[in-house]
Amino acid sequence: MFNLMLLFLLSSLCCGQGRGEIAESEKKGRIAVIGGGIGGTFVSKYLVDYDTTCQIDSLTLFDPTFQPNDSDDKRSSSSKQSDGNQSTLQGGRVATKILDDGTVIELGASIIYSGNKLVSSMIDADASLSRISPEYKGFGVWDGKDYRINSEMKTARSLGLRMAYRYSTDIFRMNSAVGRAIKSFDQIYVLLESQSSFFPSSADEIWDAVGLLSVARINFDKYLDSIGVSKDNWWTPVYQDLGMGVLRTELIASANLSNYNQKNSNLNGLSGLVSFVPSSGGMFNIQGGNYKIPISAWKQATLHRKNICSHRKTTSSSIDHVPIQVTSVISRSGEFELWSSQEFLGVFQTVILAAPLQQCQISFSEKVDEADDQAVKPMKFYGLSKVSDDELLLPSSAKRRYTQTVTTIIANATLQESHFNSTFKYPPKTVYFTEEGSEKEKMTTIRHMKDDIYKIFSPDILSEDILKSAFGPDALVVETKVWGGKNGGAYPNFNGGGEASEAPPFLLHDRHGSALYYINGIEAAVSSIEISAIGAKSVAKLVSKRLGFFEMEPERSDEIKEEL
Repeated sequence: MFNLMLLFLLSSLCCGQGRGEIAESEKKGRIAVIGGGIGGTFVSKYLVDYDTTCQIDSLTLFDPTFQPNDSDDKRSSSSKQSDGNQSTLQGGRVATKILDDGTVIELGASIIYSGNKLVSSMIDADASLSRISPEYKGFGVWDGKDYRINSEMKTARSLGLRMAYRYSTDIFRMNSAVGRAIKSFDQIYVLLESQSSFFPSSADEIWDAVGLLSVARINFDKYLDSIGVSKDNWWTPVYQDLGMGVLRTELIASANLSNYNQKNSNLNGLSGLVSFVPSSGGMFNIQGGNYKIPISAWKQATLHRKNICSHRKTTSSSIDHVPIQVTSVISRSGEFELWSSQEFLGVFQTVILAAPLQQCQISFSEKVDEADDQAVKPMKFYGLSKVSDDELLLPSSAKRRYTQTVTTIIANATLQESHFNSTFKYPPKTVYFTEEGSEKEKMTTIRHMKDDIYKIFSPDILSEDILKSAFGPDALVVETKVWGGKNGGAYPNFNGGGEASEAPPFLLHDRHGSALYYINGIEAAVSSIEISAIGAKSVAKLVSKRLGFFEMEPERSDEIKEEL
């Protein structure tokens, strides 16, 4: 009931003209999207969908490495190291390595939850994309000395029974909490589907509307305490001798290290729950590589734009990709100038940033004197904390450095029994690590891909000594992907929840009819492919409302009362 009352208040507040809206006579339609990952390509598709009368003069996607016409052949490459300085500053975190023999290896986001409705809908709209289920061949959890768990080729049913015995009521408490979060999460899709109400100004409004804001704020360890999940205690060794364990320090900790390269204590409740969702099943990836998802979204956008605008007598309704890195965005009266070093990229009325502020390496400024090109000052962003009467400060989530993750592909490798103290008949296909095990081994996940090929996630580039000790003297590095390079990382640093999870607004700057939006602000509390899609949909709705694509009809009070 509280959520519905809040929704009613949100819908009544969002329909008047205020910050983020422009008068009919001021509407302009040159849009720039910076970043070609899930956020950038999905927001492009949603904007084209909403613009049913071709009011957008042009939509330009800037990304130096996004390759909308890429093929599997182009994805195959020889051994190399990528520091990510270009590929992940303003691009996506979905990347695929295809070996010469056709083996597909995801370097970034590897699996997708079937309940992710926005990503699933985009995939289902493209007949060329096929879902495949990840192959299950067992997993282990290594603590630096021994395997706490090794499923050894057990069936899903027998593994479930074993987990129920090992973790007792804790596994049921955790699964129940995840189920409740998913049920709340599903309400987001209902809210975002409306074109007459619910235009969230930030991610926090989204979490609040579906009852997840308190979960997004609380420290994850404290959240586990609140739902009764056990901790390590003096009697833990006795439990382990009986084949029992501690869910918090084994499965939960290893999942968080694998997904975010962060300890339980560094997460908030929402990010910790989302990290555990894969344990409920229903996971898939795209045949041929997940990199096809943003490419498909862009192709759907361009095709739809062509279909709806080709019959109209207009000279400007283009949608283009420009493979250039944006280095400067300058606000002037009613528009933005975009630059790449000394190269002028054009003037736009709407700019959408689909890359993290703290690692995109873009200078944001505004002109002080329109007649003097040199008279500029740092751009004033909208934020949440007031510093003075005319200045607002962005929350720390928009400034903290992202957490580093490195993906390494190796060949000629064998998991060394002597190193991992194991003589299992069926070695685990995937090795996860407890916090202690990760600190010792300098890794967060090992996955056996095929034959002598392994994929490793780690906090830093792995030394030759570490690789040879764990995988044998002949191990050969095929690919090293350092996400974000020296300027960033792969995942937001959640910093333990609390104020650290406070989200920046989607609208960062609004000046005389021009506006700068920020999709990645949604990552303050949680990060995933679907979260990026939700951020994209939210921003697309805000832009479309601003440009007058929607007929603003507030919901009738009698309908709200009936739901109540």
